[in-house]
Amino acid sequence: MLGIMIKDCYESFFIKKNLIGMIISSLCLIAILILMKSIYSMILIVVVAFPMIGISILQYSMEQDEISKYDKILLTFPITKEQIVQAKFISTILFTLFVQLCLSLPIVCLFTGVYHVTSVQNSFFIWMLGFILSFIMNSLTSIGFFWLGSKKGTVVYMIFVITFSFAYIILHFAFTVDYLLSLPMYVIIIIGSILAIILNIISYLICVSIYKRKHS
Repeated sequence: MLGIMIKDCYESFFIKKNLIGMIISSLCLIAILILMKSIYSMILIVVVAFPMIGISILQYSMEQDEISKYDKILLTFPITKEQIVQAKFISTILFTLFVQLCLSLPIVCLFTGVYHVTSVQNSFFIWMLGFILSFIMNSLTSIGFFWLGSKKGTVVYMIFVITFSFAYIILHFAFTVDYLLSLPMYVIIIIGSILAIILNIISYLICVSIYKRKHS
C-alpha cells in the first residue's frame, strides 16, 4: 500500500505537466493574496477553491495508470483489491489534510491576523467549513473517477466544480456575509462533519465494489 501511495504522490507532484500546473496555480493564489484583501477573497479561497484540490492526487494518478496500463500490473501484486482502493483513499485524505493544514489554515491566519478582515471565531468557522467541504467533495468525486475513469471522471468533477461555484455565486448575492456568519456555526460544523464521515465511508464501499467489478 505504501508503494502505491508513493507512486501516486510522485505522479501528482513531479511529472512535468502537473508540476507546471501547480506552479501556475500557486502564482495565481499569491496574486489574489496580494491584491484582494477582503473576507470575500478568503471565502473564495478557503471554502470554494481549496475543497476542489484534494481529489487532484487521485485524478493525476488514475490518468497515469490508464496511460501505462498500470492497473494490470498492480493486480499481480500480493495485495487485495480493497487495499488498492484504500491506498488511493489514504493518499487523497493525506493530501487533503496537507492542503487544509499547511495552505488553508495559514491563509486564514493571514487574513485574520494581518489583514484583519474578520474575527478569529468567524475565521475558524470559515476554515472548518472549507475543511468539511473538502472531504464531502472528495467522497462524491472519487466515485466518478473509479466508475468512469480519469477522462470521463474529470467531466463529473467539473460538473461538481461548476455547481459548487454557482452555489457560491447565488449565496454571495442572496445573503450577506454577516448573515451567513450569524448562523449556528457549531451546529453546522457538527452536522457537516458527521455527513462528511458517512459520505466517505459510503464512497469507499462503492469504489471498492466498482473496482472489483471492473477487475473481476
